[in-house]
Amino acid sequence: FVTGSATAGSGTGGGDDDDGDFDSEAPTPVAMLKARPPPAPREGVELAVQALRAHPEDIDVQGCAFAALQGLSAEGPEIRQHMADVGGVEAMMTAMVNYSTLVKVQSSGMLVLARMCGDSKEHCARLASNPQSVLIAMEVLREDVRVQEAGCLMLGRLSTYDSGWRLGVVRAGAVPSVLEAMQVHPSYARLQATACEAVRWCMEECAEGEAAVVSHGGIAVLLSTLALHPLLLRAHRDAWLVLETLAGRGAGHRAEEAAQGVLEIARDAAHCHAQEVDIQRCCCNIITWLTGDYGDHAESRSQLFAMGLVATMLEALAGHLQVAAVQTVALEGLSLLVRDLSDARADAASNGALEFCVAALSTHPADVSVQRSACAAVRDLATGEVPSRRRFLALGASDLVLAALVLHVTDIGVQERGLLALLALAEDGQRVPLLGVDGPLGGVAEALGPYQEEELDEDTDPMALKRKVIVRSALAAVSLHLPTRLSARGGVAAALAAMRTHAAALEVQRPASAVLRRIAAVGAGHKLPSTSGAAVRGDIAARGGGEVVAEAMRAHGALSSDLQESCCGILGLMAASGLTIRSDLVALGANKLVVRALQQHHSVVELQVVVCSTLHSLGLELPESQAQIVEVGALPLVLQTLRASADDERVQVAGFVLLQQLAAREDCAAVRAQMVELGGLEVALDALLRHPVSIQVLARAFEVLCLLCLDGPEPRARAVEHRGLELTLATMRFLIDDADSQERGCVLLDALAGDSLQLRARLLVQATNGLQSVLQAGARKVQRKQVQFLVCALVLKLASDSGESRQRAGSIGACEGVLAAMLAFPKKTDIEACACNALLQLSNRCAENVNRIAAAGGVKTVCLAMFKGEKCLELQEAGLGVLRFLMADSEEIPEEVTDLGGLQIVVGALETFPDSLLVQEHGLSCISHLCWHNPENQETVVLKEGVELALAALRAHGERPKVVAFACAALQSIANEHKKHREVLGKCGAIELILEAMKAHPEAANVQAYACAALQSIACSSFANRRTIMQGGAEDLAISAMELHPRSWKLQEFAQMLLDTFET
Repeated sequence: FVTGSATAGSGTGGGDDDDGDFDSEAPTPVAMLKARPPPAPREGVELAVQALRAHPEDIDVQGCAFAALQGLSAEGPEIRQHMADVGGVEAMMTAMVNYSTLVKVQSSGMLVLARMCGDSKEHCARLASNPQSVLIAMEVLREDVRVQEAGCLMLGRLSTYDSGWRLGVVRAGAVPSVLEAMQVHPSYARLQATACEAVRWCMEECAEGEAAVVSHGGIAVLLSTLALHPLLLRAHRDAWLVLETLAGRGAGHRAEEAAQGVLEIARDAAHCHAQEVDIQRCCCNIITWLTGDYGDHAESRSQLFAMGLVATMLEALAGHLQVAAVQTVALEGLSLLVRDLSDARADAASNGALEFCVAALSTHPADVSVQRSACAAVRDLATGEVPSRRRFLALGASDLVLAALVLHVTDIGVQERGLLALLALAEDGQRVPLLGVDGPLGGVAEALGPYQEEELDEDTDPMALKRKVIVRSALAAVSLHLPTRLSARGGVAAALAAMRTHAAALEVQRPASAVLRRIAAVGAGHKLPSTSGAAVRGDIAARGGGEVVAEAMRAHGALSSDLQESCCGILGLMAASGLTIRSDLVALGANKLVVRALQQHHSVVELQVVVCSTLHSLGLELPESQAQIVEVGALPLVLQTLRASADDERVQVAGFVLLQQLAAREDCAAVRAQMVELGGLEVALDALLRHPVSIQVLARAFEVLCLLCLDGPEPRARAVEHRGLELTLATMRFLIDDADSQERGCVLLDALAGDSLQLRARLLVQATNGLQSVLQAGARKVQRKQVQFLVCALVLKLASDSGESRQRAGSIGACEGVLAAMLAFPKKTDIEACACNALLQLSNRCAENVNRIAAAGGVKTVCLAMFKGEKCLELQEAGLGVLRFLMADSEEIPEEVTDLGGLQIVVGALETFPDSLLVQEHGLSCISHLCWHNPENQETVVLKEGVELALAALRAHGERPKVVAFACAALQSIANEHKKHREVLGKCGAIELILEAMKAHPEAANVQAYACAALQSIACSSFANRRTIMQGGAEDLAISAMELHPRSWKLQEFAQMLLDTFET
């Protein structure tokens, strides 16, 4: 059988070439057809159709006829039209119904019909009413790739022309059948391409088709095909259009695509098909949408950069400069991919991204979408990158952005992104040409000229109001980033004029006040190449801005929190500019208006922050304004705000800054009392508890807490009841490097320690959780005198109660902290005196602390302080006491004191302060320690008239048992084992003074003990001295003392030694 084509050989077409030996007498229809010469194509069509009709029951005839028609249909549209004219469509459809399981019939028939559907809508009309036959064949013969391919082609062609036919095909179940074919035969490229086309046409403007694709797993199937056939162009063209359409329908579909690896597949597809516009656009669009879904999550976008998606965008930009659609999506995706990622920005810049942005701006100046995306890319590539900014300027990017601003002045997206781009280009302080005198505001102002309010008539021009809104939005965008230039171009006057002219229109007041606030913010925390911000705010004040803003707050404050926020912000910025403006605003009643704004919109967090900040600005250096703020009821409102927004750090900082200002002055005790009554202590403590790691909140709340606790023990006791002690220590531990907080905390702890013994005990109990940090802070803040002094004073109080308290304080570093204070300020006698008093308490009857002080260099530190502060009585008293306790029961420390010249220091103190009981007591005790078994010191003391000093003390302070006792001890050390000194003491009247002391203080065991010891040393080996002593009644005095103080082992020992000396 011949297909009908002169070029087609015999036996082609898909049927069996031979059925065996034929009977020559009874030839079969197949044999008869084969015997004929090749007919012309038209004749072949007619013969094949006749065969279909004549032999409907013969399978071989049907198969060969379909094969012939398949071959003939490839001759062109004219042959296919002739086929339809002779009834070929009806004949084939009848045969396909009769032989639904015959592969050759179904595959060839659907291929021929699909070709005919592709020729004209009329052919489709014959088939569109009954797509079920195709679907049935595909279902029955799902394993045959030819049937599946032909079926997909047929369904795609039926969906091409008419939305009604497309809906019928979808509802008949075409989508799941096509997707199943793709899954069953994944490796057949031609089938996959045909199926992708069918899916695309089933989805064309058909919501049910889209739903069917998603619900039957079409996204996964399509992506699997694209991954398996990366070079199959036909499949990629249609599949990416489908995936782009679904991705544009919502984040849910995009998330499903992302889960199936669409980003990697899109990257590879864009690279493999770099010259295909549609594929580039679709891939870049999908990548851009998915990048946008990550929002501000920089870590996720960093992963996208690591996948090489920036390079994908750059390839698209380079390959399709003239295609606006590709430029738009690629620039938008590039902007999102590099935002806040320095590595991505640097990589993009090194690969030509800057040049591509400039090329897009210059190539498509009239395309709003391209300009919008290009400005965004310039902004994100220039932010934080000095080399990129300079390169942009060299390429003329600033001129192109300006042109976009002027040409597309009514497009808010271009205005916003363009101005942000200009700001980014000027970020490092370079003089951007656009920001000069003839800068962007000049062009923008000219472009806005025809749309100024006074030239628009809302009654005759229904679009006038809309254009007004656009103009105001554009001006607001300009003022957001270039307020200085806007001010120079009359922005202040325009905004105030709008507020005056439309005083009753809230829709005008709101944007006008927002613009005015942006202008007023010049220089207030913004890094802009602008003139002084104070001049701008002065201009607002000079033009009556305060009165205009106040009137707007009175008229519309209750209706709009946005208006109140803007107006309060303006007042706060103006008030911070100078005392004169601030005074004028207070006179206008600004305090009351701002407090009322908080009353009206107390739940708006942004307004809470602005109100507290504005009130603080209004009260700067104006006590009368601060008093007025309290009078108008700000305190309860601010405390209520702090409670309501307890977790918002900005509100907490602003609120406590205001409270600190109101409570800081010494004459504000009534204000502090009112705060305490209103629960200010509890609010401050709650803030410390809620924000344990926020430095700003902790510092501000802690300052307020310390101020409120200054006025007496009652507020401090109230604070302690609410864990104030623990929170204070925890705050000081966290803010260990904040000198101000440490100073305030030390003042508070010092006050608490002075309130009661119980509080001091609690402070020591909390030592491991806080007090140790206080001592460490004192050691670290070596340049803050007040902190050092307060640390020493606190240690002094804590160590004064008991031996246990001294031991606990020493165990947490009190000794080392106090010595660090002395070393930090070696010439500050007040700190040294306080520190020595603290050391005196720490070392009193506490051997552990004595060892700690000595190990930390305390002997040298104290001696040096006493030497430099020889005229300071308090320092000498405390220093002598420290040396006394350090030398007691130690053999090494007296030698160290001697080596440091301590003996001379002690003698000098005794000479300088003869009337000080403490100097005499501690100094004479030190003499006794230094001279004990030390002949050199004994000689030095005698030469320095130490004997006379001891005797003078006995005469001047004979009624003071402690002084008398240590004078006797000093005389005993001087005379011990020294014959010459015994003679000196015997001749100078020492014996008589010692005996008088024993008679004067019979009840003082220490006087009796040291007196006996002194007499024994003086009497030893000296007959003259023994006689004098015995004649003075020493024996009776010693026996009486032993009888009166039987439990004093020291007295018993020394008295017995004296009596034994008398017997020798």
